[in-house]
Amino acid sequence: MTLQGYLLRGVLKQNRTLEECREWSWARYYYVLVESGGGGSGGGGGILHQYESREQALRKSNSATKKNRLKLVPSTTTSENSYGSYGFEISTLNGRIQWQLSASSSNERKMWIDRIESICH
Repeated sequence: MTLQGYLLRGVLKQNRTLEECREWSWARYYYVLVESGGGGSGGGGGILHQYESREQALRKSNSATKKNRLKLVPSTTTSENSYGSYGFEISTLNGRIQWQLSASSSNERKMWIDRIESICH
């Protein structure tokens, strides 16, 4: 089962690292979370796809050349943070890739975190 919806994604302002700056630029994207393997029991990982809009996700859902996607593997972690109103972070590849996201409510944030964790662990 997939999870999809709009979230905000935070990007550090130009020429800044996470340690240097806590200023973020936020953009709204449509995300589709797809579990790998199709077994439904979790733990196999998945992919989080980022699209400009719901319409773009529908148009490109069968495309073999998807951009802006994050591979979720068993070592992927999630955590709540203070960036954005209801922020959370997805970290994969031993922290080399980190996406800062923000939901519209604490319930929505919990739904995304719980689903990602169920897919990865």
